[in-house]
Amino acid sequence: MARIYKVDICRAYLDKKKYCKMPSLTLAKLIYSENIEVFTTVESVRDALRRLRGVNGGDRVKEAHKKDIAKYGGDNPGMKNPFEP
Repeated sequence: MARIYKVDICRAYLDKKKYCKMPSLTLAKLIYSENIEVFTTVESVRDALRRLRGVNGGDRVKEAHKKDIAKYGGDNPGMKNPFEP
C-alpha cells in the first residue's frame, strides 16, 4: 500500500482553482472533514497548509520549498494581508 503524505493531500486541494484563495483555517476544516482518517486535528492540516504557503513565520519560511511558496503563497494575489489597505 502506498504511503499517503499529508502535504500531498494539501497540495491537491491548493491546486484546485476554487480552493487556492480560501483562507488556511477554512480550507483546513474542509480537508480535515474529508480526510479524517489521515489527519489527527484541524491544526495539523492548517500547519501543512501554512508550510506550503510560506506563512509559518520568519524562521520556518527557510524550511519551506521555494517552489511551493511561489505557487501557493507569496505572490499569490488571493493571499492578501487583511490588515494592509
